[in-house]
Amino acid sequence: MHADAATPSSFPWAHQLVCLAPLAVTLGLLCVFVGTDDAVTAAFARIGAEYPVLTSVMRELSRVVPFFFYAAYGIVLLRAALTKNRPLLRFALVFFLAQACFAFLLVRVIKISAGLPRPYAVLNGAEAAPFSFMDTDQHSFPSGHTAAVALSVSCTASVFRKYALSLLLGLLLALLGFSRIYLLMHHLSDVAAGMCIGAAGNVFIHSICSRRTPRFIPQRPPFAS
Repeated sequence: MHADAATPSSFPWAHQLVCLAPLAVTLGLLCVFVGTDDAVTAAFARIGAEYPVLTSVMRELSRVVPFFFYAAYGIVLLRAALTKNRPLLRFALVFFLAQACFAFLLVRVIKISAGLPRPYAVLNGAEAAPFSFMDTDQHSFPSGHTAAVALSVSCTASVFRKYALSLLLGLLLALLGFSRIYLLMHHLSDVAAGMCIGAAGNVFIHSICSRRTPRFIPQRPPFAS
């Protein structure tokens, strides 16, 4: 799928949906078969205590996946700067701008304003405390990890536009989102909101890059040599 040189490329909604579908299905299944946020929290508190090795795996997954995408796009940015590839440099810079605006600033504003307690804090009797600037126990909604990775996988899928890759990236996002719930860091609704924020960030990236560079999706992806 390539746009004409005279017009901006259309947004790849199908690939965006393929990326988000595995996580959306995961959240739906948890909601149907486990129950409400409180029921999910209680279930994973019990499972986490019974399976410490699995908990360690989920913790590492939660740490590594966001770093992987930041590192990958950092390499793209460095390569673009060294080769003086201006379209690719603009693309990488817009990616990090979107991460800063959506996955960091917007997420932090909502977290602080809402002041909703994380699942592990709920187990200890915590209640909502809006405008909790320093107490990270009250920064459950939305999930920043999910927002950052949803933006990353959606952006990558939008560039390559291969359904197999889009699905693989979506499965990785689903694992990341599930790990945040499993570790009692976020509720189902937190992860769902983070996913939506990340998806919006990808629309922002495309709106800028497709306007400035009509062939936002070139003959070869910007990552290719």
